[in-house]
Amino acid sequence: NDDDDEPNSRNDASEDYSRMLVGGVDESPFTSYPMYPPLEHIRRSEAAKKTWSDPEWKAKWYKKRWGKELSNSDSTITKQQQQRLKQTQQQKRNKVISNRVSNIPNEVLMSEELTNLSEKELKEAIQMYVRANKKRSESHLKRSQELYEKRTRSLRDDVNLLKKKGDDKHETEKESKQKVPLSPSSPQLQQSE
Repeated sequence: NDDDDEPNSRNDASEDYSRMLVGGVDESPFTSYPMYPPLEHIRRSEAAKKTWSDPEWKAKWYKKRWGKELSNSDSTITKQQQQRLKQTQQQKRNKVISNRVSNIPNEVLMSEELTNLSEKELKEAIQMYVRANKKRSESHLKRSQELYEKRTRSLRDDVNLLKKKGDDKHETEKESKQKVPLSPSSPQLQQSE
């Protein structure tokens, strides 16, 4: 008896799987409602599980998303993986620096003024340049926020004004209908008769 039940359960499972392969629509009058997820969904779900099971990728995602590294309490990253992560971060920084240096025109690099600068003067010039860019960026951000706030206030004022005008208009229409006596020849009186 138990042997007879086993093949049927296998058969049911294979039918379920075959339905799933063809889009698996329920055998009811409402055939547009799928009984199983589509294969594409299953495939993507498995790929996401595989990606998220990689602790190195998870640490990179966390840092990119939240701007800080995972602590050991947040994840199961080993010391070796943390060292590798720091090495790749340093490599990225070095690559950014080399790209910036390569973008400097040769005329500037070969100029007499640059070659006459001491290491200290060069370092101060770079720091001053970075500070100036940071200040300019902060100033731009502040101006953008002020402009946004100004526009938002203006829009709120406009909306409030429109609401007030709408309420006033509605009230004046009511008052005018109540105050104006109807003459025998008025169209409103003729319509009501």
